[in-house]
Amino acid sequence: METGDGKTLAQSNTIARFLARKYNLMGKDEWEAAKVDEMVDVLVDIRQECIKHIMETDVEKKTELKEHFLNTYLPGYFKIMESQLEKKTTGNGKLFLVGDGLTWADLFFIHLVDMTETIVDPTILANNFPGLSALRKNVCEVPKVKEWLEKRPKTAR
Repeated sequence: METGDGKTLAQSNTIARFLARKYNLMGKDEWEAAKVDEMVDVLVDIRQECIKHIMETDVEKKTELKEHFLNTYLPGYFKIMESQLEKKTTGNGKLFLVGDGLTWADLFFIHLVDMTETIVDPTILANNFPGLSALRKNVCEVPKVKEWLEKRPKTAR
């Protein structure tokens, strides 16, 4: 990514953090910023585990990895995230991963869910994770997010 002043950045999460700072998506203070980073790191771990089965070429091993991801790994993390959301209350009645406003962790979360539903299983949230489903709905209803989702280029995922 070119920053506009002749400087470049590489690595998607580095670029995302740079933009999150620039557009106030890191949380309200240093503690929230640390919690945002913590949540993004959890989501990166989930993505890495998902990629293992996607990249596997051995059919039997690929099936084992997918079953482990869908039946053990992902539900384990989602149950923890779900319980953390249950404990949260926000003054504005909206649900976000950290604090009471949109952060890049929320955007990373909806990206991860969209990718996982598209590539692995379209029912990963289904009825098992109502808090995470509500979070996703809430984030997708943020006006600028909603606008982008409606106008973004359509791709053959």
